[in-house]
Amino acid sequence: MGKKEEEEIIRIAKKMDKMAQKKNGSGALDLLKELKNIPMTLELLQSTRIGMSVNAIRKQSTDEEVTSLAKSLIKSWKKLLDEPSGGDKTSEEKKKEPTTPVLSPSQGSPEPREESSSSNSSGKSEPTDVTTNSLISTFPRAPGTSDSVRLKCREMLSSALNTGGKVTGALECDSNLKPIVLARIYSMSKSTFQLLNQTARIFLEFKNTDIKYKNRVRSRISNLKDAKNPNLRRNVLCGNVPPNRIAKMTAEMRAVLMRCESCQEMASDELKEMRKNLTKEAIRDHQMAKTGGTQTDLFTCGKCKKKKCTYTQVQTRSADEPMTTFVFCNECGNRWKASQKSMFSSLNSVRRNCRKALRPAGPHISLSKDCPHKPYFKMDIRGAVDAAVPTNIIAAKAAEVRANKVNWQSYLQGQMISGEDCEFIKKFEVASSDQKQAILTKEGHQCAKTFLNLMAHISKEQTVQYILTLIDDTLQENHQRVNIFFDYAKKTKNTAWSYFLPMLNRQDLFTVHMAARIIAKLAAWGRDLMEGSDLNYYFNWIKTQLSSQKLHGTETGTGTISPSESSQYVQCVAGCLQLMLRVNEYRFAWFEADGVNCITAVLSNKCGFQLQYQMIFCVWLLAFSPQLCEQLRRYNAVPALSDILQESVKEKVTRIILAAFRNLLEKSAERETRQEYALAMIQCKVLKQLENLDQQKYDDEDITDDIKFLLERLGESVQDLSSFDEYSSELKSGRLEWSPVHKSEKFWRENAVRLNEKNYELLKILTRLLEVSDDPQVIAVAAHDVGEYVRHYPRGKRVIEQLGGKQLVMNHMHHEDQLVRYNALLAVQKLMVHNWEYLGKQLQSTEQTTPAVAARS
Repeated sequence: MGKKEEEEIIRIAKKMDKMAQKKNGSGALDLLKELKNIPMTLELLQSTRIGMSVNAIRKQSTDEEVTSLAKSLIKSWKKLLDEPSGGDKTSEEKKKEPTTPVLSPSQGSPEPREESSSSNSSGKSEPTDVTTNSLISTFPRAPGTSDSVRLKCREMLSSALNTGGKVTGALECDSNLKPIVLARIYSMSKSTFQLLNQTARIFLEFKNTDIKYKNRVRSRISNLKDAKNPNLRRNVLCGNVPPNRIAKMTAEMRAVLMRCESCQEMASDELKEMRKNLTKEAIRDHQMAKTGGTQTDLFTCGKCKKKKCTYTQVQTRSADEPMTTFVFCNECGNRWKASQKSMFSSLNSVRRNCRKALRPAGPHISLSKDCPHKPYFKMDIRGAVDAAVPTNIIAAKAAEVRANKVNWQSYLQGQMISGEDCEFIKKFEVASSDQKQAILTKEGHQCAKTFLNLMAHISKEQTVQYILTLIDDTLQENHQRVNIFFDYAKKTKNTAWSYFLPMLNRQDLFTVHMAARIIAKLAAWGRDLMEGSDLNYYFNWIKTQLSSQKLHGTETGTGTISPSESSQYVQCVAGCLQLMLRVNEYRFAWFEADGVNCITAVLSNKCGFQLQYQMIFCVWLLAFSPQLCEQLRRYNAVPALSDILQESVKEKVTRIILAAFRNLLEKSAERETRQEYALAMIQCKVLKQLENLDQQKYDDEDITDDIKFLLERLGESVQDLSSFDEYSSELKSGRLEWSPVHKSEKFWRENAVRLNEKNYELLKILTRLLEVSDDPQVIAVAAHDVGEYVRHYPRGKRVIEQLGGKQLVMNHMHHEDQLVRYNALLAVQKLMVHNWEYLGKQLQSTEQTTPAVAARS
């Protein structure tokens, strides 16, 4: 009987499903009447799912009789839920059972009811009236509370479990509440009710219902309602996820089911296969993962022999050494570290291709060692390699920026740029060198206008970097192209560099330094000179950047960039200064801005050899002006350069130092100035270093010529050198030693008065050393010389006192160094005692009597 009825119900259910799909309700009333006559059990409801079909007909039908009959059937089937658990109990036994929470069909979850102690003084609970639409479940009561916040939280949590009146997540169905759905939900209602009880656990954790309690409950509700994570609500209702875990769960709640083994077991075979494939793909992607780099065909993979590679450069050594190049094959995933030999081999290959491509006509490619702008070797042929391996961080970043093309169409659609600018930049960036030259010859005004409009209207950092790199490359290919910006600026009544100066205040270092390079090129190669406030602003910015080198030299890399990176950015700034000082007018402006003092400060900071070379290059450029040679004497450039020459191991640094020395001796207009420079070099032992260098062989003829010139000039100066010249040179160098002249009685007797020459120039230097020097030997010698001066020239006591030397010497009487204290004490005695000969006799008699007294004792 049961099997026959099941087949009949299945037949009716199929017909109803077809009606629901076709949205045709004709004949539905007859089918419902047949169902009414069939005896229904809970097993038949669960196995045939007839309730879902009946509910679908009820929703779609417009016939009131059909709707009414469907509702009547659903209502009668709900009563079957009482029979499995307590159908054999009498009504009196049911009345004796304790009151339990009532589950309303509208809520789809149990709602605990509060009991009042005053409602039943005898302590016996009254039975709760249950309507025909209510179902009673027999699990423990939730902890009682009268807190409105907690009650509201329970209500919201209950609503979240039955989101929108639907339980699709719980039973994997797409329709509204159906009898079979209710049957299965209520069979799992114990887990659901326990979940509501966890609000009490949350309350016990926080001890109140403040913002923490509310946030915890809100997070549970939002995750249960999350349409992107239906598995969570399904597994909570089914009991796969314990309710106490929901109360404690943190941010993992959204993805808990993806890690749940039971969930993996419930997945279909198709889903399991898909997950397996995704896992394999993820592992393969992880194994072939690579950091962002620059694509190139300079390298050949040793595994697959293909040239589709991506290289990344990292500063693994000091800032002055080349960066280490790591290469990744885009075809097979092979990784390796490129050696210097392979890099130079690739570079030579690029050069050979260039020569072939540019023959017989083409622009000259300079690889001069003295050129400050040589970060990369650029080709003029499209389709070949755009750049060889960069040698510093600026060039590496520029190569990466060039590789990342900009989607100009998106800016046009966003109305950020005009159609004219979009069309021009798309045409210009893909053109070859010859095509660019033709475009600039014909549309130079439009080119400058487009570049400056893009800079003004686009704020995205990556796009601004791309625009600046494109401008820099354009100017580097042909220096005459700077005139297009001057022509455009003249029509707009601005200066060419006024568009780039504001970019020096941006946060991104690459953007700032690319703008600085462009300003330097415009100022050095343009037909107009930078003047006034613009020049002062630019030079002050350069001084600030160079001064920061002193800080970067001692930091440990705790900032936003490492010391090696900051050092390379400072080298870029030095390159801009090198370019500017090629123009004579800018040399005087730099000197007036106290730029020489900034250069000497960097040189005394023990910077890397590349920055040393660049700073000495600037000194060499300044020495081309005879007027500046006269002024450079007071900055003690010779001692700083001689120290670097003594420690230098790089040929290019030695070459530029010798060239700077030669300029100082050759370009100075006054004979006295030349003699002073020569004496300073002799005092700093440059002559001895030149003799050592002359024993070596050099491929560079300039080095050999400069060594011979300097040896000849310094040799002549040595022959004419007097003891006073030697003392004067030593004093001006600021490096006092216990040389013979300091302790020579004859020297002080003959030359003490000469310290008053040129308005006490040498005495002022002597007192200055007492004030600022940190070297104990320099202080001791200076104090000794002050004493000898006043001893042999008694009128000098007032001069020393007026210059502040007396007080300085007295301050050093408490110096930590014993030799300094001794010479300061002697100098003070010489300043105080008028009859120095009498004091000398007293000292001699004291020295003679002291041993006799010691013998008698």
